[in-house]
Amino acid sequence: MDPVPLQDSGTYYAALFPHCYRVYLPAMGHAPRYAQHCFHEQTATLAAIADGYERGYAQADSVMRRRLHLAEWLWTLQCVAKSSTLLQGGLNAEMRLRRDDGANVAVTLEMSLRALAQLRW
Repeated sequence: MDPVPLQDSGTYYAALFPHCYRVYLPAMGHAPRYAQHCFHEQTATLAAIADGYERGYAQADSVMRRRLHLAEWLWTLQCVAKSSTLLQGGLNAEMRLRRDDGANVAVTLEMSLRALAQLRW
């Protein structure tokens, strides 16, 4: 059984934006691919952008907001699974460029697990 279900809804893909701004980019701030942008130093700004996106996307629809949070939770779960797999199997050159070293992958895993615990849907 696939631990991360495949989602084919627009909401699932819309949730990638807040996931990236709340979790992924701050976690990848030290990776060579993203280091020049210093995302890890801009977490409050990135979170505010994600919050604004969520307000605009869901409007006043509480059901849509819940669906967006659930989909964001799934993206974060997928990040946890990927980070765990990388820690167990090692990083190739491409993954070192995208994720930095094993220590940064461990930090990403920790941040993602914290985000899973904090996401409310």
